[in-house]
Amino acid sequence: MAFRTSTRSHGRNAFSVVAVVTLWLTALAAPAGVSAASAGPSNTPVFAAATSAPFPAGVDATPAATPTPSATPAATPVPITLWVYKCPSYADVPANKNPTNLDDTHGHGGELDTNYQTLLVNPASDVPSTCSLQGGVQFTLTAGYPGSTIALPTTSDAGMVVVPLDEADVALVSNATWDTGVDVVEQVPDGYGFGALRCYTDISNGDNLEGIFSWNGTDPIACIAYNVPTSSSPSPSPSPSPSPSPSPS
Repeated sequence: MAFRTSTRSHGRNAFSVVAVVTLWLTALAAPAGVSAASAGPSNTPVFAAATSAPFPAGVDATPAATPTPSATPAATPVPITLWVYKCPSYADVPANKNPTNLDDTHGHGGELDTNYQTLLVNPASDVPSTCSLQGGVQFTLTAGYPGSTIALPTTSDAGMVVVPLDEADVALVSNATWDTGVDVVEQVPDGYGFGALRCYTDISNGDNLEGIFSWNGTDPIACIAYNVPTSSSPSPSPSPSPSPSPSPS
């Protein structure tokens, strides 16, 4: 029995062979690294090359800027207000708790007025009406006692001066004892005698040395010095006039 091959079948087979050969030749001619599948249509998905960024989509790969550290705030200066008053007599000077102990008044400690409070220096209540402000008086402030000099302030004509403690010295007033705090001495001016000195809560004795210590961080810090004019030297008594010589009789 003779079989007949359809001319259409021969054409279809020939077309298939040509297509396969063409695809193979295209693959050979493609640049290295390029899949032959990309040279013609294919049902196999082609994946894009991976990016160099290791972050998933939607994540910002830009490195965050290093934050600049904020500057440490400087300590607020602590003001110490120093006042000087001159009083007409020792009896007008407010006494500290123990005015005759360590007495720098040269024996006048027992004459001072003991009716004044001795808890916290208060210029509104610790100044007798008979006393007046005194300018031109210098103080010495030291870091502890004995210690290095912090300041040498002088009162103005208004009788007061403010000393702002800087960052290096502000911690001293929080120390626990008088000799580790800020210590204050008045330079008593010529023509006056020392009456009393009181500073912050150190209102203890009759000496010309008080300490600012154990500050609570809120109370105002003030010192008040009191001076008394020295008595003028008494005028020498006039020499008696010589008695007249008796007249000869």
